[in-house]
Amino acid sequence: MHYDNEEARNFEKKNADRLQNIRQLSAEDKQLITENLAFLEVEIKNLLAKPDRTEAENEMLEKLSKQMPALLTAFQDMSLVLNHSLDVKSQSYYFHIKALAEKGDEKAREIYKDLQPYYQATLKEKPESQN
Repeated sequence: MHYDNEEARNFEKKNADRLQNIRQLSAEDKQLITENLAFLEVEIKNLLAKPDRTEAENEMLEKLSKQMPALLTAFQDMSLVLNHSLDVKSQSYYFHIKALAEKGDEKAREIYKDLQPYYQATLKEKPESQN
């Protein structure tokens, strides 16, 4: 945690809770979500292309147009939380291996040499303020 105040603690807890919920999704649940989103995308495109939509179809499109932004935001949030978690764990692993290599562990030194170019590349991809 970077800041020790109530707002930061609440934000960290909320993100930790989200991450836990995301991780609890089974592979089957994730696959079902992906399939349903693909199905919805096709159906929405079909409805939009249909020149003579019924009133019920127009109502369905209106509901979807109101609900989809929130759904997309939820998936983007999930992606951000997972990517952040992966980034933190990757950096922890990298620095642990680096420390072992610096202490003379030959196997760690080999792994560190393999990882170092990838780690350096991630630093170049981030905005200057995050390096």
